[in-house]
Amino acid sequence: MVLELSESVERYVEAQVKAGHFPSAAALVEAAVMESMATTVTLTDEDLKAIAEADAEFERGEFITFNELSDKIKARYPGK
Repeated sequence: MVLELSESVERYVEAQVKAGHFPSAAALVEAAVMESMATTVTLTDEDLKAIAEADAEFERGEFITFNELSDKIKARYPGK
């Protein structure tokens, strides 16, 4: 595989390899791709439905503020 990188990214990669953070440019690219794969979130239809419902609840004013929640917790668990 051949990748074309912008000059600034290419300089960064070269600097990271030169500094010894990665043994090669390929190792840096692989690490970056693996990190991206590990942190990529895929939302299911169920997730999207739950988000839409939460948005609708918020729009209807069905929420409490952080301070209100904090007060409820303190009232329920005094001294903690």
